[in-house]
Amino acid sequence: MAWFAIMDDQPVKIYECYNDSHAVFIEKVSSHPALQFYFPVCLLRVGAYLVVEWIEGKTVTWQQAMGDQNLLNRVAKVQALIHSYSLSVQHPSHAFDYMNYLKKRLCSFKGILPIHDFTKMVFANLEDNAHMGEEHISHPDLTATNLIEEKGTGRLKLIDNELLAQNNYFLIDLFNTHYSFGRILETDLFEPYLASYTDNGGNLKSLAESERFFSALWYLRLIGSLLQAGAIGKAYQLSRKYIDDSGETHPLIQLVKEKFI
Repeated sequence: MAWFAIMDDQPVKIYECYNDSHAVFIEKVSSHPALQFYFPVCLLRVGAYLVVEWIEGKTVTWQQAMGDQNLLNRVAKVQALIHSYSLSVQHPSHAFDYMNYLKKRLCSFKGILPIHDFTKMVFANLEDNAHMGEEHISHPDLTATNLIEEKGTGRLKLIDNELLAQNNYFLIDLFNTHYSFGRILETDLFEPYLASYTDNGGNLKSLAESERFFSALWYLRLIGSLLQAGAIGKAYQLSRKYIDDSGETHPLIQLVKEKFI
């Protein structure tokens, strides 16, 4: 949950984190010397709640980014930079486990519709994680529209940071980036973004090495979101598609295999 408020005559955003430790984690990421210019300043932390500065400026769109190579590169650089860092403090597993969050969300709806076969298959495929490697910072909602070009500075500021985490499957973020892109433009045009991502240090190798894992985790997120939104029929259809098309390669992974591995 998040709220707009006024504090000391200045607009702020207040939002609830997963728990107290998660709030500490987000605060530390936001103040990291290499990342602080891309996040709103944390003004106050009270338990699991954070008060952050309200960012005034212009929201970035995918149409703008695709028409401006410099802007596209700046957007991709933010994602690649976040994925290149990790915090040395004791954090992620007890602060916020994104995969466990998605599992619990799905299981809370298990009695609503027959998705037991889907759940069983997804959870089994999530065991295919042998090639994950090291943990890095993850922002599952990093899209062009969650970046604001700050008024006065022109810096790109990342908003909606409630799901910020650290894990070894951080490349799942790219699925949501690809999905948000595909809602606006043809996904065939996504290749330049991935090229900018890799040019800025992003490494896509584990997407191809753990294909089943990443596909399962992405479907877990999609179907959980549909159920949460009350789109029961769409959730069921998508769960059947996952089961019926389990041998197919996700378009993002296919693109990575063909062009970047």
